[in-house]
Amino acid sequence: MTKKENGEYLRVVEVEAYVLPGNPSTPVIMLKLEEDKELTLYYVPYEIVEAINLMGGVDLSIKKIIGRDRESIFDLLASHEDIKNLLSQDLEKVVIDELDIETGLFTAKVFFTDGKNRVVRRMIPSHAVFLAVMSGKPIFVEKKLAETQNYRA
Repeated sequence: MTKKENGEYLRVVEVEAYVLPGNPSTPVIMLKLEEDKELTLYYVPYEIVEAINLMGGVDLSIKKIIGRDRESIFDLLASHEDIKNLLSQDLEKVVIDELDIETGLFTAKVFFTDGKNRVVRRMIPSHAVFLAVMSGKPIFVEKKLAETQNYRA
């Protein structure tokens, strides 16, 4: 567990991206955290679910879950070594630490550094998770967000 200025954060130890069956089906990213906690992101873009799986060697189109008749920007980014290397150098970490109670939407912060300067970008969590997976960088979730979601589940 990591202690930060305004709270405690749990490190993500595993990222699972899949599509829940149903009508309509629901694309999901499950973040498995330290202390056996989880944070689930629902209704994420199918393209991100597919790209995360492709980076892990799983082609969802083989299982007829997602079609592969065309590529997304996420496929391009994940397959371009120069972009991956640049991102790996500059991306420091991803932190999911906000939940808008009215909309039910999480927000992530992506920390970039070039050694001298640090830039923090607020992003859609599924996009931030994609960048972290692509670059092999750590993801953290504020503990109270995980506890709140696990309590409601």
